[in-house]
Amino acid sequence: MKNPKSLAIQIAFLLIPILISLLFAALLVSAVGRDPLDVVDALWKGAFKDSRKVGGVVNFWIRAFLVNVSRWHTNSLSIIRLCKYGHNMKIVY
Repeated sequence: MKNPKSLAIQIAFLLIPILISLLFAALLVSAVGRDPLDVVDALWKGAFKDSRKVGGVVNFWIRAFLVNVSRWHTNSLSIIRLCKYGHNMKIVY
């Protein structure tokens, strides 16, 4: 079983960037002086207006997900090699 403190830190690392991005978006909306509901409505209509738009969003997120998975996999392999062969090993990405 994982350490509860470690789990809390992992959850915090997941939530903090989301909260920062929401705060940044709120600052941008308030800086332009627009109604936040109008901004959300425009965003929703822009991303999910019809099936072609939904397909574009899904296509983008699939590619972004696969790139991040490959980066994670490469990084985890480097960490495994580092643990196996010691700290003097040259890490290749």
